[in-house]
Amino acid sequence: VSLGSNLCNTDGLRAARAAPCSSKTQIDTSIDARVRIRFTLMGRKKSPFYRIVAIDSRSRRDGRPIEYLGWYNPLRKETN
Repeated sequence: VSLGSNLCNTDGLRAARAAPCSSKTQIDTSIDARVRIRFTLMGRKKSPFYRIVAIDSRSRRDGRPIEYLGWYNPLRKETN
C-alpha cells in the first residue's frame, strides 16, 4: 500500500517533498489480483476428468494450485 501525496506527520509539519497537508489522507488501495479459477486436466486419453483449482494466472494450466475447489467429470455430467 502506498500513501498518496498528501502526507503530514503528527506535529502538523509538512513532510519533505510532499504536497500541503489536508484533512483527508489519500491511500492507494489498488491490488493486482492474479488468481484465476481453472480446470486442471486429469484422467486419461478419451476419458477426461478435470479438477477445479484456484491458481496464479501466470502459472501453467497443470501447475501447482493455491487451492483445490472441486471437480468436473464431463462424461457423467456431475459436479462437486
